[in-house]
Order: sequence, then C-alpha cells, then structure tokens
Amino acid sequence: MIAQITQYCERNMYKGLTLLMAAGFILSLWQNLDAGNGVGIDVAMVFGLFAGIGALLWANDLTDDAP
Repeated sequence: MIAQITQYCERNMYKGLTLLMAAGFILSLWQNLDAGNGVGIDVAMVFGLFAGIGALLWANDLTDDAP
C-alpha cells in the first residue's frame, strides 16, 4: 500500500510543481508589469519556462499508454 502511494507520488509530483510554477508565472508577471520592474519580469519568465516544460511532460504523460 505504501509502495503504491510512493510510486503514485513519484509519477505525479511534477504536476503539482507545474501548477505552482504556472501560478507563480501569472502572479509575478502581473505584479511586475504593473510596477514596471524588469528584473521581476525576468523572474516571471523563468517560472514560465519551468511551467512550460512541466506542461510538455504532462501532455506526454497523457498520451502515454502506461496505466
């Protein structure tokens, strides 16, 4: 039972991180565009990059035939 939960968490941990990165991207970009902060916009783009990579992994996982 615990092994199954551990395997499930290992397979799906990146999904939660992807959602957090996407939220960080949106909130950081929204705050820093309003303030005109260039460094903050760069940080938002890094969040967006990681969210994009996670989204690609998630899409690949959806098309995978594994259970």
